[in-house]
Amino acid sequence: MKDLQSTCKVALVQAAPVLFAAKASTDKAVQLIQEASEKHPDLIVFPELFIPGYPYGLTFGFTVGHRSEEGRKDWLLYYNNSILIPGTETERLGAAASSIPSATT
Repeated sequence: MKDLQSTCKVALVQAAPVLFAAKASTDKAVQLIQEASEKHPDLIVFPELFIPGYPYGLTFGFTVGHRSEEGRKDWLLYYNNSILIPGTETERLGAAASSIPSATT
């Protein structure tokens, strides 16, 4: 069994993504990871769906039994800016995170 640390230094990111823009949001997340790393956290937490952005309030043109063409276009934009794991974006995020010196080292 692994020994657990008695403390964990956490950095909570409170920032808005670049909505529906995977590359720009990834760039911003990498920058925020670098900024947070100055405090040597053990863990950095981002808002839910930072990439591609949380579509709060958007219906994507959907009502029961119907979806508008504009809504379909919005959904496609959202879909096309979502990321896959593993993928280019997660590799960049992982590389940024792995370069952070731990708070406990």
